[in-house]
Amino acid sequence: MRNTFDVSLCPRYIGVCLSLTYLRVLDLSFAQIQSLPDSIYKLEHLRYLDVSSKWLTELPETMWKLHCLQTLICLGSALKRLPKKMRRMSSLRHIEFDVAKRLHLPSGIGELTCLRTLPKFVVGKRSGRRIEELKCLNQLLEDIRIEGLDNISNGVCAREANLKGKQHLHSLELSWPSVEAVAGTRRKAEEVIENLKPQSNLKQLVVENYLGLSLPSWMMMLSNLVDIKLSHCNGCEHLPPLGQLCFLESLKIEEMSAVKYVVEFDGRHNYKGIFPSLKELYLRDMPNLEGWSSLEEDVHGEDGGIEGDEHLIHRHLLHLTIYNCPNMIQLPQLHLLTALECLKMNGVGCAKIELPLSQSLNEVALSNMCNLERCSVQETNGKDNNDQAVFRSLRTLSIFEKSPALKELTIEACSDLVLSLSDGLLEQQQCPPLSTLEVLKIVNSCEKQASLPGDGIVLTSLRKLNIRSCGNLESLSSDGLKNLTTLTIFYCPRVWSSPEWLGKLRSLSNLRASRCPDVTNLPDSIGNLTSLSKLEIEDCPDLRSLPESLGNLKLLKIVTIANCPQVTCFPEGMRHLENLRELSIDRCPNLMR
Repeated sequence: MRNTFDVSLCPRYIGVCLSLTYLRVLDLSFAQIQSLPDSIYKLEHLRYLDVSSKWLTELPETMWKLHCLQTLICLGSALKRLPKKMRRMSSLRHIEFDVAKRLHLPSGIGELTCLRTLPKFVVGKRSGRRIEELKCLNQLLEDIRIEGLDNISNGVCAREANLKGKQHLHSLELSWPSVEAVAGTRRKAEEVIENLKPQSNLKQLVVENYLGLSLPSWMMMLSNLVDIKLSHCNGCEHLPPLGQLCFLESLKIEEMSAVKYVVEFDGRHNYKGIFPSLKELYLRDMPNLEGWSSLEEDVHGEDGGIEGDEHLIHRHLLHLTIYNCPNMIQLPQLHLLTALECLKMNGVGCAKIELPLSQSLNEVALSNMCNLERCSVQETNGKDNNDQAVFRSLRTLSIFEKSPALKELTIEACSDLVLSLSDGLLEQQQCPPLSTLEVLKIVNSCEKQASLPGDGIVLTSLRKLNIRSCGNLESLSSDGLKNLTTLTIFYCPRVWSSPEWLGKLRSLSNLRASRCPDVTNLPDSIGNLTSLSKLEIEDCPDLRSLPESLGNLKLLKIVTIANCPQVTCFPEGMRHLENLRELSIDRCPNLMR
């Protein structure tokens, strides 16, 4: 008790703490207090102080007298600033606070030469807040984020930060404010970043809002980099040859509007073995990005062939995400990515996608692909494998087996798509297509399709089906959805016009119908869903009655009726639902009387 004290919810215990003069550890992370008493300095043996309480808004200025304090934790607190004389706390080694919050550090933080943890430093223009404060903090561990780099006067001042001397630093984030660049600021930014060279063992690098035309030359000297993120560097037209970083596992590039290619070649480079360790690639908001590599002509020519691009992205890649790159017409050779687990594309300008024949692929999400004409599976030799095609155009989406790991599929904003299996290919199938698919979501798509799933598609493992805004859909095939347990239908007005299909989904346990205009009655066939345990009906303004057959649903436990103003009563048979545990009625004025 003498050395450690945990104050939970009672502020009155603070006084008790202050009487324990030999206290070493004090945890106030759950204390409901707004401030600490000035007399806290009496705890002269205190080594560890956690003030992460969300109620705490200020610390006393007398804290600088805690000369033995080594660790100060401020995570999750409402603090706006730290005590002004903190620079005198010579034993302080760790200051932990939320990087996302604006916590003002005191002037002269550079005097704390034993400091090992400093999550963020904001460069100022005044003495005691300049970049030079970092010069002697060579014991810093793990990571640091440096903001306000526009306040550095020139490269000579930047060099004073001595980032190269911080041998224990593993992660570095460099951030400029988001401002429009002019010629002078571009040149200064280039000079500053060139002189902020870190030590060579750095593992993670983040550069944000950089104004220069080229990234620093020292990036390629950081041979141990594992993670790179480049964001809002809109002046840069070219990327360094990042593929030569042998240990790079994650590359994220976003809002770099001038870049045209991720990998560029000038005819002198050996492109084999590029990105040998890359596992995650993320590209977002790059309006001028035209392709993965500038080697496009060679790849399709006699000399390069498919073998050329084979080495542009390694087969260790697990996650590929490309968002809002409308001019990107040349993708990496996806069919070579045999380890790929997740592919997400939204707003990409390519006309053709060739997916890998992969045992690991478990998520494919394509949306707003305005130019997409063909999406297919290929063997690694580059030849189409028609027996295993996944998609075959925006007008006919053909789905085949041979994707044994695919469990979830989302189709969004593909209005011309028709899910089907052509007769000739149907005869070649020895087992149902996509037999492992468990979750299917169709949003604002398949406007030319009247029934789901399409011809020849039997989703034997499908458990969850979510259909939203499919205006012409009229029915669901019970033969293709034998094991369906959860069905959500949102704004599909025609699907209720001939609802005989509903009673055939005998495995259904959860049914949600929402935004169903012009539906005046639910079908009697709903009474055949003997496994149904949860029923939700929402936003059906013209619905007037519920079928008497609801009384047949002996397993029904939860019923929700919301915003159905015309419904006046429940069917008499619902009185016999012995398992009904929850009945929710919302915005149904005639039903609540």
